[in-house]
Amino acid sequence: MDINYLPMKPGVYKMIDCKKKIIYVGMSKNIKSRVLQHINNPKAYNMISQVHKIQYIITSNHIEALILEAKIIRQYQPRYNVLLKDDKSFPHIFIGKNHHMFPRIYQGRQTDKHPKHCFGPFTSNTDVRNIIRTLQETFLIRSCADPFFQSRTRPCMEYEIKRCSAPCVGYISEQEYNFSINRALRVLKGDLKSVEKSLWEEMYTASKKRNYERAGLIRDRIRSLLKIHNILNIENKGHFIGHYFSENRCCIHVIISEMDKVSNYQYFFDNTYDKNHVMDQFLLQFYLQRQHFNECIYISYPISQTSIEALQSILPNKNPLIYDLNNKMVNIACNTARDNLMVRLRKEKFHIDYLLQIQALLKLPYMPEKIEVYDNSHHHAIHAIGVMIVVDTNGFNKKLYRKFNLAPLHKGNDYSMMSEVLTRRMKKTDTKPDVIFLDGGPGHIHIGLNLLQGIRFACIAKGTNRNQGNETLYLDDGSSVKLQKQDKLLFFLQRIRDESHRFAITSHRKKHNKHFTQSILEQIEGIGKTLAKRLLYHFSSIDEISEQSCDALQKIPGINKKVACNIYLYFQDTKRKL
Repeated sequence: MDINYLPMKPGVYKMIDCKKKIIYVGMSKNIKSRVLQHINNPKAYNMISQVHKIQYIITSNHIEALILEAKIIRQYQPRYNVLLKDDKSFPHIFIGKNHHMFPRIYQGRQTDKHPKHCFGPFTSNTDVRNIIRTLQETFLIRSCADPFFQSRTRPCMEYEIKRCSAPCVGYISEQEYNFSINRALRVLKGDLKSVEKSLWEEMYTASKKRNYERAGLIRDRIRSLLKIHNILNIENKGHFIGHYFSENRCCIHVIISEMDKVSNYQYFFDNTYDKNHVMDQFLLQFYLQRQHFNECIYISYPISQTSIEALQSILPNKNPLIYDLNNKMVNIACNTARDNLMVRLRKEKFHIDYLLQIQALLKLPYMPEKIEVYDNSHHHAIHAIGVMIVVDTNGFNKKLYRKFNLAPLHKGNDYSMMSEVLTRRMKKTDTKPDVIFLDGGPGHIHIGLNLLQGIRFACIAKGTNRNQGNETLYLDDGSSVKLQKQDKLLFFLQRIRDESHRFAITSHRKKHNKHFTQSILEQIEGIGKTLAKRLLYHFSSIDEISEQSCDALQKIPGINKKVACNIYLYFQDTKRKL
């Protein structure tokens, strides 16, 4: 790795391994100096040893480099930039569209594709769903999509369970509906108490007029509204960010107080070699996706003036950034970060011990960093599915789990199904595992020897009585090992084997249940869920669809001549069989 060509200018640098994969992204006022610091840092030896070449992008100033670094990390998610590796944007609550007579309330993520009435972001989907449900129960606002709304000739189930006022069939006037919308907007903007007060006044007025049914309905709406108010009341309002460092690891805990309650909190971890840069990097990545809020940001670790300027440039509201270790909520965030990091470090220590024991058991030259476990599930050879789970140095890596839909031709043959799964997996060009475990016995060893060239593997078998604790491990060298019932390595192998069982069984059940909930239209070639819904929106029933000609079906958006003919022929064949 030649670093003499690196410039001594501000910019962003990307460290790339021999497989042309970006493993680390950094920024500095002096790129060459910063890379030299990495090379001379013994804690970064593992990362530097994998670097094949370094690419860089020169920027005009330090602030531009900070923002560009955060965007590149979010795009490529390098292995050694584990901070904020979830590439999902945050959920929001939307009320729109603005031009619609009866706006709807719904949940979404991409703010640039939605109307201006946008609230959030939230880090919890559960909070978003609860808030939307509560607002529907209180103000009877519709949540259905516009095509569904336009096609209604009678109220839907939302009206029956008192979550909608049925504007689709004229049960409420536009003026009354927009009055409810404005109330919901006031609640989402934080004006919960005044809305609650006006509802109380309406209830008392109805009661005085002896309209007790109306008073009872308003009382129920007030109770629904209190669900939001009572989640967690706190005096402070804002974003509170605490941190804790230990063993070159960092945990950052975020508490977000919105609408008089703590609505969201989440943990973020980082393998860090530079403590002074962690909070700067975190804030830039975190707030690149959170640009629509008005609260103050309280932090437990000071950041540079350059990072403050960079944050102000991406936050349109110029939110105040306050370093305050005496703030009660910041202290709570710091203590929570410490507790969670300690728990994580303890778990990782035990996990690394298990990986070292596997290394000794299989006589590997190095500790395995990626283990794959395979299993399959079916019901009398129907809806067969194979699965792969992945265990790395941090535990179960669910982002790398895979499912393999298997053809019915295997007829329940476990060996044949496992052979297909492994064949399809080995065709993939991504990183191969260090060790593979198969759920099976001696018969699966022959499959592995034929398909897993150059990869160590073993089979985990429960035995004839299928008793847990009586497992035998069959190795790829032809030997077998029976671990003691109290052996901790046996518990670890049971845990990863049971995780593969869980994933296989739940995946099979979902596939099996989907068969019973699938529309008859989806059995037609070229028809999926979207087109099936579109057909049912356009025509009132399956019977009406079956009476249509090819020309009539082609008028539906997304249906070409071939698909229209498939639909027509399908129903003609069905009629002939009847």
